[in-house]
Amino acid sequence: MGAYVSFLPEPGTRVPRTALESLAQADPRIAIGDVADQAAVAGVVAAAATAAGELDGRTAAIEGSGPICDALTIAVEDRGGTIVEMNGQADVLFAGAKMGAVDHALAEQLQVGTLVPYGPIPVTARALAILGRAGTTVVPDFISTAGPLFAWWPTGDSTPGVIAADAAAKITASLEEIADHPDGLFLAAAYRAEAFLATWQDSLPFGRPLAS
Repeated sequence: MGAYVSFLPEPGTRVPRTALESLAQADPRIAIGDVADQAAVAGVVAAAATAAGELDGRTAAIEGSGPICDALTIAVEDRGGTIVEMNGQADVLFAGAKMGAVDHALAEQLQVGTLVPYGPIPVTARALAILGRAGTTVVPDFISTAGPLFAWWPTGDSTPGVIAADAAAKITASLEEIADHPDGLFLAAAYRAEAFLATWQDSLPFGRPLAS
């Protein structure tokens, strides 16, 4: 008999959370909706602060729009940062409106110190290479977007504030552990993920989590 696989969808740019309400009753995750969204923002902002060296006095641009971008704006300003227009120059760029949002053409125009994903695989492989040569730190999306995991399957106190703080602390610690890797944050995180995968499966998935 084959193994059962659970499909646990999350809303996207064109899929509001209300469209998934009929599935919520059968969802095994502890906290979805607002609690998970709060943890998501907390994790992304923590990743930005860790990779960029805090946000106080820094400029930040946000690629895309929507509720998470609005929440990021508030969170960055609460930490002393300034939101600027998406004009190619900023200390921090938050990206994630769609997969491959930052391609090689856009990467060549950017002058940003740190790129932090708030959605899955927003950077293409060619863009990663270009940004690396320009000295831009690219945070791995599979770390910066991990906040909701702490809401879905909490290990302790499940109140929203505690969950968000736990997500921020764990994401910060994960990035700090690889901060000095000579190949940069993204590849360092990929190496660690691949080493972990190799402990329980014989072959690894092809490629790395980058858009084409």
